Amino acid sequence: MKVIFTIPNDPKKYSYPTAPEDVTFGQFVAYLDKVYPKAPDILKQIEEAIDAGDEEKVQELNAGIDNRMLARDIYPYFARVVSHFTGIELSILIGERGPGMNVKTLEALYNTILRALAPPPSDQYEYRKEVEFNGELWIIPDRLMENASVIEFAEAAQFQAAMSEVKEGHFRALIDVCAVLLRKQGEQYTDNIYKRNKRLFDSLPMDIVWQVAFFLTRRSAALGRDFQIYTASRTLGRLRRELKTLRRSTVGT
Repeated sequence: MKVIFTIPNDPKKYSYPTAPEDVTFGQFVAYLDKVYPKAPDILKQIEEAIDAGDEEKVQELNAGIDNRMLARDIYPYFARVVSHFTGIELSILIGERGPGMNVKTLEALYNTILRALAPPPSDQYEYRKEVEFNGELWIIPDRLMENASVIEFAEAAQFQAAMSEVKEGHFRALIDVCAVLLRKQGEQYTDNIYKRNKRLFDSLPMDIVWQVAFFLTRRSAALGRDFQIYTASRTLGRLRRELKTLRRSTVGT
């Protein structure tokens, strides 16, 4: 559930996400396209070392982070992420206008947001034939059930094309996959329904996107490997855990 809050001397109400259902697919893709590329190289290097299982490298990189780097590179990036998902202007967060946000509050918000972006652990998923979106029920086809195979969705060329894009690491293509698979009660796939869904699904909550992605990865081992590598490279889970170590080892030293 989103948390509503205000900041001193500003009558506007802001919010931040605490779970995937609080983040839309459009917000998530905009984060990957516009915000994450500005992450400091040191954070990306830590992420790569974590993905490679190189604990020694992780410790070495952490040891090289000092307060100057925190102030110059890491905290400003945290502020960009918080600004993107809360709507608070970056200039306010970093103190160009007003006192700025306390770094401990900034860190807490950043980590809360990362937790909201990360896909839930696989053992928390339960298959649901129906999902609710925009006040209506949308159906996931029966062929997505346990004994189905991805190839059965070949009825739609759009699905095959979108799956190829996802395999190549183009996360945006998952919205095409959802546009093919999800439909209202009684609807059959048509190009018009696909186009309608693509327009609507920019605001599809990420919990639904992750659910569709999860069941697709279980249908295809090859896609599953690619998808896991891609999400890991986007620091949605592992980097979050590493940032806790980073704070313990650098903040306040």
